[in-house]
Amino acid sequence: MSHITYDLSGRGRYVQTRTDHLKMRFRTNQADGLLFFADSNQGDYVILEMLRGKLYLHMDLGMSGLYLIE
Repeated sequence: MSHITYDLSGRGRYVQTRTDHLKMRFRTNQADGLLFFADSNQGDYVILEMLRGKLYLHMDLGMSGLYLIE
């Protein structure tokens, strides 16, 4: 198992962007597992996981904007 950690907190400053794009590729040997997890100190989160070989996306980004998933 491995992981990568990024701190986008800006050390006390807000990170503000007009649009955000996230592109990922995964290769796994397991039918179950956490692929991506991101959260904030405001309660927002994004979780991408595999359960029994199927991909699931869980998001709570509050009411702060419009989000498009393609």
